[in-house]
Amino acid sequence: MALLPEDQAAVRQMKVDLESLKQFETDILKVLDELTDSKATDPVQGLVQFTNYGTGFNEATAVGWGTYGVVENLKRLSTVLHKQIEAMALSIQIAQATTAEAEETNKIKLSQIFGDLGMRPKSPAADAPKPQPGVADVAGTD
Repeated sequence: MALLPEDQAAVRQMKVDLESLKQFETDILKVLDELTDSKATDPVQGLVQFTNYGTGFNEATAVGWGTYGVVENLKRLSTVLHKQIEAMALSIQIAQATTAEAEETNKIKLSQIFGDLGMRPKSPAADAPKPQPGVADVAGTD
C-alpha cells in the first residue's frame, strides 16, 4: 500500500507535530513535578497543604484551592495529552502500514485509546449525507 506524494508529506508533517507534542508533554510533566514536589504540596498524597499558605484568612484558602485546581488540571492534561500522542503515533503507523493485518491491529489499538479517553471515532459513513425520500440520486433513480 504505497502512499501518494501528498500523503507522504502529511505523514512527515505528523511526525514533526508528534515530536512537538512529546516536547510539550515533557514540559507539562516538569511543571507538574515542580508543583507536586514543592513545599506547598504533600509529595506522598500529591495534595496541596493549605496551611503552608497561612491559616485563618480567606486568601490563603483561595490560593490553596487555586493551586490544587492547577495541579489536578495539569494531571488531567498530561493524561489526555499522552493518549493523544499515542493516537497520533498509531495514526502514523496506520498510514505507513504495508499490510492490511498491521493496519487492522493498529486500528484496534487506536480504538482502545479513544475508549480510554471516553471518545468514539466518527465513522466516515456517519458523516455521509443521508438520501432524501423522493429525491433522485446522481444516477437518476429514486
